[in-house]
Amino acid sequence: MVVQALFLFTLAAAAAQPPETVRVRVFAKHEVRQVFVAGRRFSAAEGRIVRLSFPSTFTVSVPGLPIRIYAGALEMFARDGKFVLVVEAPLEAYTAGVTEAEAGADAPAEALKAQAVAARSWAAATPARHDGAFCDLSHCQVFPGLAGPAGRAAAEATRGQVLSRGGRPVPGFYHAVCGGLLDAAGTIWPGTEPRGPARADAGADGRTLCALSPQSRWRAAVPAARLERLARASGWLGPHEPLDTLAVAERSAVRRALTLEVNHTPVNHE
Repeated sequence: MVVQALFLFTLAAAAAQPPETVRVRVFAKHEVRQVFVAGRRFSAAEGRIVRLSFPSTFTVSVPGLPIRIYAGALEMFARDGKFVLVVEAPLEAYTAGVTEAEAGADAPAEALKAQAVAARSWAAATPARHDGAFCDLSHCQVFPGLAGPAGRAAAEATRGQVLSRGGRPVPGFYHAVCGGLLDAAGTIWPGTEPRGPARADAGADGRTLCALSPQSRWRAAVPAARLERLARASGWLGPHEPLDTLAVAERSAVRRALTLEVNHTPVNHE
């Protein structure tokens, strides 16, 4: 049912024009000091700024990591002795790669089509966050390079289609695991759309769909020192003010934290 609703909206919104290319910072979580591009070696110690364009696909290899294949162009520059690598990829190649990485090549064809529309919409509506580019991690969208047949077929079947409101693309937010309850996107990402009703993520038999994922239940421990650094970087603490108390002051209808109290002062994600 989610897929059907998404496509009714998408087909009506296909007139919104997405960009032709997408800039993505690749190998974003790795310290890259040496790289092989189409078999040619580059070292960050040389301090060069390089832009390479390719008529079709090209390989990028970082020692100790699997080889990746991309399409488009590659920019490289050194910062603090490490490479920043940015691929400028055709939108549809990016969409196909994200679709397969985020949903899995073995997902049903209609689910992959829905994922393709969501991925393309997010790219069309979201400002670049990393040196004028997206990253290739789940902080943005996972993009390990060119997709296989399943991802390419989903991107081609939905080519150019994005979600829009008033003729403008809107981000197609999605998640890997919801925890069993769904909030409206505007509740989690303020300003993207009006806040709306929450509902259970359940199938026709009442079973929680996200419970099928092995990551449906998890726990994370964040050291107090790190919380204090994050609170200070967000402007919630003064330069030398310690973090004494942290509490949830307001929750959404499905119990997600909306407003925190830091040292008894309310702060929120807006």
